[in-house]
Amino acid sequence: MRGKNGKTNKKIYNKKIDKIPVSKPIRYERYYINDKLRIQNRDGVYEKEILDDNNIIISKIYITSDEFNVLKNQSYTEIIGESYMYLKDTRVSIKNKKNQDFSF
Repeated sequence: MRGKNGKTNKKIYNKKIDKIPVSKPIRYERYYINDKLRIQNRDGVYEKEILDDNNIIISKIYITSDEFNVLKNQSYTEIIGESYMYLKDTRVSIKNKKNQDFSF
């Protein structure tokens, strides 16, 4: 299945990743301020993302943690989780969103 970004997306859900060779987890937080503005923190790297009508990133700007926290308080929804790279094929990422199974 092709996603909005043109990449092929296929999701497989699993309860554990114990026996799967993956990278160390990358913690991420994403917050939607409005439908055109999203911010994220990926392991201490803070970014502001401007989105088009299809939720595709038009522009990405690095911001400070202070600006991130101000905008975070204005958000209407959040996505928090961890991401792992599959070590046998780095085109594959594994996500674990808060309170959900892992998705490949």
